[in-house]
Amino acid sequence: MFQVFKGVAAALVAVGVTVSALPRSADAHTPRDAVAVVSALYAAHAALLSGEGMPLYLTPQLAGRFFDPSVMSRLAQAEIEFDFLYDAQDFDIANLRVVPDPDVPVTDGTFHVVVTFTNFGEPQRLLYVLRADNPLGELAVTDIVGPNWTLDGILPE
Repeated sequence: MFQVFKGVAAALVAVGVTVSALPRSADAHTPRDAVAVVSALYAAHAALLSGEGMPLYLTPQLAGRFFDPSVMSRLAQAEIEFDFLYDAQDFDIANLRVVPDPDVPVTDGTFHVVVTFTNFGEPQRLLYVLRADNPLGELAVTDIVGPNWTLDGILPE
């Protein structure tokens, strides 16, 4: 397991993603910080898929950096049959864009980030919900809203 994590860390450094580069202060979060977290999530996910061939959310040591502890405990029990970061079982991702939600970037400490991309040429859009309610006060993903599903809805209670 350590070798897998070590390989992931090397891959992340290669794409310019380090955990220390992500925001850590609970009192100064901005929409830009939320975008940085989701952007780093996608970079880490892509690096892990290309290096180890497994999705980031199946690597608890790394997924825990991006997902809220309440999500992590449910994710550990889940049997998910598609890659929810790409909303697909098979993927050929292009034109990935991560931006604050143009309608409601933040409300009451909840940040909304929109991820758009094409998968095999078809446009996709996911909405990420992030909060800093966890013990470390770091922004973390609490939900993802797809076209006909939510992460909260597909994870076991």
